[in-house]
Amino acid sequence: MATGFTMSYNHALQDAQLSLPAKGLYLIMQSFVGMPDFALTKAALYRVCGDSHYTFEKAWHELKTSGYLHHFYSIGPNGGFCHAYDLCQAPEEVHAFAYISSLERPNGDLRLQPSDRAVRGFTRLPNAVLRSRELPLGVKGLFGLVARLLDIPGFQLRPAGVLHYCREKARRFGTLWRKLKLAGLLKQHRYPSGEDNVFTYEYDLLAEPELQTPYLTNYHADGSISSSASIQDYLTLLQARAQARLPGRRKRKAQKRVRAIQASRTRKYQPSETQLAAIQTQMDYDDLVTHYPKAHVDLVRTALAELRHAPAVTVQQQPLSPDERTSLWEKVSRTTLSAFLDAPSWADRLRAAQYPAAYLRSVLVSFLRRQPARAAADAPLDAWELEWLADFHHRKKKNS
Repeated sequence: MATGFTMSYNHALQDAQLSLPAKGLYLIMQSFVGMPDFALTKAALYRVCGDSHYTFEKAWHELKTSGYLHHFYSIGPNGGFCHAYDLCQAPEEVHAFAYISSLERPNGDLRLQPSDRAVRGFTRLPNAVLRSRELPLGVKGLFGLVARLLDIPGFQLRPAGVLHYCREKARRFGTLWRKLKLAGLLKQHRYPSGEDNVFTYEYDLLAEPELQTPYLTNYHADGSISSSASIQDYLTLLQARAQARLPGRRKRKAQKRVRAIQASRTRKYQPSETQLAAIQTQMDYDDLVTHYPKAHVDLVRTALAELRHAPAVTVQQQPLSPDERTSLWEKVSRTTLSAFLDAPSWADRLRAAQYPAAYLRSVLVSFLRRQPARAAADAPLDAWELEWLADFHHRKKKNS
C-alpha cells in the first residue's frame, strides 16, 4: 500500500469542465511528480488506475486536449525517442505532441507547471487512495473534489453542491457518489430537522477505506440510533445475489447463502438462562425489583447481558472493543445500578423511544463510562458481613 500524501492543485479539482475520471488521473499523476529517476509510462499509470483501459485512455486524451497535460519528445543518443510530460496547474495552450531538442530532467519525466491565473491553494490527499488498484478513476476524482470542498470554511457538503463542480450529469454523478460510500471512504449521518420527513446531513471523509461500519447512520428524535448493515456485509449479500442468478447447482447453493445472510441480519442475540442467572446475581436483581419498576430492571438486565455475552456490541455507531466491554463490566455493581436507576432523565425519554432496549443500552454504556475505575465495584465484604448476609437470605427463604 502506498504511503504519504500528495498536495494537489485546487484549480483542476474545481474545474467543472473536467470529468471526474480525468480529475482522478490528474491526481494519480501528481502523486508521482518529483520522484527521482521516475520514468512515466502509460502502462505504469494504468496499473494503479483501477479502471478499464477505455476509461483510462479517455481520461488521458481529455487531459491533453483540455491543456492540463503537455507531451514532449526528443531523440536520444542511441536514436530512440525520449518522452517527458508537463502537468499544468491550470489549462494552457494545447501541445498535443511537441518536439524539443533536449530533455534533461533529474527529477523524473513528469514535472508540474505552475500558473499565475490558477485558483490558489492545495488539498492534501492520501496516496493510499490515489494509487489504489481497486478504486476507479471517477471515485478518486470525486474523493479529491470532496476533500477540497470540505476544506472551504462554512461549506455545507451536499451532493447537488458537489455536482456543480463536475462535468457529469446527475445520474452518472449519483453512481460515483454511491461508489464512494460503498468504498468505505464517505460516511453519511442523517439527523431530524424537527419537520416531518425533513432531515439534515453530515459527512465524514476518511483517509482509508472502512468497510466494517455502515455508510449511513440515522439519528432519531427520541435519541436512538439505527443503521444499515456494514458495507462488507452489504457487498457480501450483493455478491451472493449475483451468484444466485447462475444456473443449476451453483444457483441453489447461492440462493441458500442469500437466505442465510438475510436471516443473520434479523437474528437478535438472546442470552441463555445460565447467563441471565449470572447477570441477576451480579446486579442483585431480587433487591432491585423491590425498589424500582420491574420493566426498567429487566431492560437493564438485558443490556448487561448483551454487554457481557453478545458476540458484538455497537453503541452510537461505534463497536465496543473487548477491552472496553470488560472495563465497563467491572464497574457494574448494586451501587452503580442504583445510581443509574435513580436518574430521572433517561426514564422520561424511554417512553418515547422507538427502540427502548437500544436506547437504554446506549444510555447505560454512557453512564458506566463516566464512572471512575476505583468505584467500579463495591469493596469486598468482611467475614461478619458475609455471615450476616448468608443468615439473612436463609431466614428470608425459610419464611417464604
